[in-house]
Amino acid sequence: MRGASALQAVLDRVPGEELSVLVVWEPVIASDLGPPTESVRNLLSDPRTVHFWDEDRLLSKTLVHEWTASGIRIESGDRRNPDVTIWDFVAVFPRGAHWNGTLPEASHYGSPVVEQVEEVRAKLFEAMRGERASPSPGS
Repeated sequence: MRGASALQAVLDRVPGEELSVLVVWEPVIASDLGPPTESVRNLLSDPRTVHFWDEDRLLSKTLVHEWTASGIRIESGDRRNPDVTIWDFVAVFPRGAHWNGTLPEASHYGSPVVEQVEEVRAKLFEAMRGERASPSPGS
C-alpha cells in the first residue's frame, strides 16, 4: 500500500486532465481475499484514476507472457519464470498509446513503486508538458 500512497503523492504534483491512471489490484498474499476496501483505494484517490480488481491475475499473466516472448527481463537475475506474479509495479505509456494485440512500449516501468516515483514523475511531466526535463521537486 506504500506504492499507492507514493503514486498519489506523484499525481498531486502532476497537473493535466488528459492523464489516465489505471490501477489494477490483484490477490498476492493470503489475506487478499477480495477487492481492496474503500479506505485502501482512497490511498490513491486522484480523480484521474480508475481502479480494477483482477482476481485471476490476468494482467500479470499477460505481461509475463508478452515480456517473456519479447526477451524483457521481468524479475531480478537472468532467470525468466512464466509463473511469476507482477505486482507493486508501475508503467508509464506515452500519450496516445493503445494496447492493440500487443502491449505498447512503455517509456518507463519498474518495481517496487516507491522506488520508481521520481522517474515516474519525470516521465509524466515529459508526457504532459512535452518537456525534456521535469520541474524540480515540490514545484
